[in-house]
Amino acid sequence: MKPTIGLEIHVQLNTKSKLFCSCPAISFGVAPNFNICPVCTGHPGVLPVLNYGAVERLVQMGVALGCSIRPLSIFARKNYFYPDLPKSYQISQFEEPLAERGSMEFFSGGKKKIVRIHRIHLEEDAGKLLHAIGSAELDHSLVDFNRSGLPLAETVTEPDLADAAQASDFLVALRATLRALGVSACDMEKGEMRVDVNVSVAPEGGPLGNRVEIKNLNSFKNVRDALDHEIARQTKALAAGETIAQETRLWDVKRNATSPMRNKEDSSDYRYFPEPDLLPLEVSDEWVERVRRATPLVPAKKMERYQEEFGLGPKEAQTLVFLEAQEAGVLFEETLHLAAGEGASGGKGNAASFETKKVLAKSAANWILNDLLGHLAAQGLDFASCGMTPARLAAFLNIVTSQGLSSRLAKDLFGKLLADPKLDPKAACVGLEVLSDEADLLAHVRAAIEENPKAVSEYLGGKEKAVQALVGSVMKKTRGQAHPQKLQELFLRELASKKG
Repeated sequence: MKPTIGLEIHVQLNTKSKLFCSCPAISFGVAPNFNICPVCTGHPGVLPVLNYGAVERLVQMGVALGCSIRPLSIFARKNYFYPDLPKSYQISQFEEPLAERGSMEFFSGGKKKIVRIHRIHLEEDAGKLLHAIGSAELDHSLVDFNRSGLPLAETVTEPDLADAAQASDFLVALRATLRALGVSACDMEKGEMRVDVNVSVAPEGGPLGNRVEIKNLNSFKNVRDALDHEIARQTKALAAGETIAQETRLWDVKRNATSPMRNKEDSSDYRYFPEPDLLPLEVSDEWVERVRRATPLVPAKKMERYQEEFGLGPKEAQTLVFLEAQEAGVLFEETLHLAAGEGASGGKGNAASFETKKVLAKSAANWILNDLLGHLAAQGLDFASCGMTPARLAAFLNIVTSQGLSSRLAKDLFGKLLADPKLDPKAACVGLEVLSDEADLLAHVRAAIEENPKAVSEYLGGKEKAVQALVGSVMKKTRGQAHPQKLQELFLRELASKKG
């Protein structure tokens, strides 16, 4: 049996006001029914006014995901009754959405995947029902209209996903992309990103099976769990000769199962018709091009840049780009600008050479992805609270390079900086002495050559890596304080004389 999965993703656009009125676009953490007005609560006789910023942000999404932008798009009324929908219709887009026919690259299971984007359209959000389940005081539900009228971008994919892991990985990549663009915070705990999944199971090579929709999933874990359950449910039912009903289901976290909600609607059930209170939306090619030029590099392209320009491996680049909220990538890039002498904005001064910058990039990535992330996980901290700013990390990298700190001394220094977020990297160097005097190092080198005849013999026999064993023996004796680069140079010089 082969699963086929498509997604519908609603994200709240990052605007100051709602989509069709001037109420603040804030619903989370606000007293119920505080940010509302006659427009977003559907009073008779009021008229919607389109938010320019929401249009701009959706166009940014569209161009970043390779969509075609319609020069003329139409708003429509999507009619249905629900207690938190005050007008009994939702202003959305139907036949002529603003953006369509795009695609997005992402990685799943170590392989590059591409999901086609069918459409991205603008619509207003509904309100929120507060249910009094198990309450001794209330036997009814309440409605909060703060969310009503918030600007949403709905992204509809083609059915290009094959399992729950791919769906989750795609959503992680999409969230990182939208955050990089600045069009949405995509905070799922606040309802700023909600996912409907459509899944069908059918024999390999045959026609698609009946589609089941699972509504309003608000975490990546719920997406994975709901899909795994639903794929197993449909597979088992088909094996037993049952027919899969085309329906909408809900995910029950406590039962770890889906349950029927209603028969799956078709578009005709919503009785779409053009919104008479809004003119068709016209956008010029010149305006779209200006938005395109101002749109930041999307994470998939940034991954390619990290690998090509900085020499990072695919896994390093992927982690920096797609890590939660992208703080790792921001820290990496700003640190690299400072360490390479370019300034935080990337302006050229006495900038490092291309090769030096690649070395700094590899070093910065290593300290962030290994030591810093390990510290954050162990202490339960995040990037904002750990105190490792780009300026401190850049100063640390330059100290390690200029003073030739060994890995042990560098780790000691890094540990000091993590333990005290206010400690200046230069002040932290006190007590970290590096043995760099050539006479002192030469004595250690000659002693190591006498004490390690096997390693010397292997090196003279053509095994060049054997010199690392000799360097390691001196580093151990000096407790990591010897200058490793000078040490290796002295070993090569002394051993060269023995070859002669």
